Amino acid sequence: PAQYAELHRYWTEAPSLPSLYLHGRDDGCATPAFAHWTEKVLPAGSEVAIVEHAGHFLQLDQPEEVAELVLGFIGQG
Repeated sequence: PAQYAELHRYWTEAPSLPSLYLHGRDDGCATPAFAHWTEKVLPAGSEVAIVEHAGHFLQLDQPEEVAELVLGFIGQG
């Protein structure tokens, strides 16, 4: 559909606002190396963290750690 025709543009552009990127160390969809690439393209004020003992659904695997990281990031604003 036409409404989806330009979505790819948003998937490849770096965000303009500070962002928190969390990546599970055991993610089967993307290696932790992707997190290091992401760190290079995010704007100032962003954070990247690799969550140990977590896969692609890291919020389910390590809910306390993910919540702590999110709250810590939000609290910086």
